[in-house]
Amino acid sequence: MSNVYLYQIYYSDATKAALDSEYLGLDNMSNSRPDWREYWPMRNFLLQTDLRSEENYYGFFSTKFKARTRLSKHQILEFIERRSDADVHIFSPLWDLSALFQNVFEQANYFHPNLLAVTQDFLKAIDWDVNLSTLVTDSTNTVFCNFIVAKPSFWREWLAIGENLFKITENPAHALSQKLNSNTVYGVQAVPVKVFIMERLATLILATQDKWVTNIYNPFSLASSSTQFNQFHLEAILSDALKIAYRKQNNAEYLQAFFHLRKNIDQILKQSRE
Repeated sequence: MSNVYLYQIYYSDATKAALDSEYLGLDNMSNSRPDWREYWPMRNFLLQTDLRSEENYYGFFSTKFKARTRLSKHQILEFIERRSDADVHIFSPLWDLSALFQNVFEQANYFHPNLLAVTQDFLKAIDWDVNLSTLVTDSTNTVFCNFIVAKPSFWREWLAIGENLFKITENPAHALSQKLNSNTVYGVQAVPVKVFIMERLATLILATQDKWVTNIYNPFSLASSSTQFNQFHLEAILSDALKIAYRKQNNAEYLQAFFHLRKNIDQILKQSRE
């Protein structure tokens, strides 16, 4: 498909060497703002590039894309071609983290305490009326790792919100700047909180705006996380289905059943730690 532009981001000799030859390279070798991770090269591209036709698609992947999705470029293009009416094509891995939490911000907060509260404060600061304590996300609107291919209209929406986050974070006089720039633990790394919020902006857009037509690659055929939650494959499928049903029909029983499953999982994990 000549209207699909897929990029892989490289920022070091090692990541440049890891580039998949099927993709276009997105050069971030200067890596002048590593604190912003992938947002920095994506931001620069979107600010500086004429995205041409509104019917084109753009994707910006890390060099870990194939390892996390097991998908080739041919498979991606074939999947997109089947639904050329879609605004956003989602290739989101980590099905366990998507399915077994009420939403991606609760999930982030589990691993990075206080992230949900900081995100809620950010949304309040930009007058976005979203209650993260009641928000429900599922495989139809969840994007991990920025693994989406989308039309310019979506990327403009994403960039506008990202720039709000950028401006607040970069302004030391803003009350939230210090919290957004503070580090949280990610494996053996210390990563700023703002990065984990930025990585969830696409999900937030899709979960709160009905105008986008989406095409979702089966997440359960992609990689899980390396966390303790990856052992609950069947429970994840059931949890995701319950959340989808709840969002479509607004029947509280679906959400109650989801929380029942989640409670059982929490008990199993607690017992394994004892």
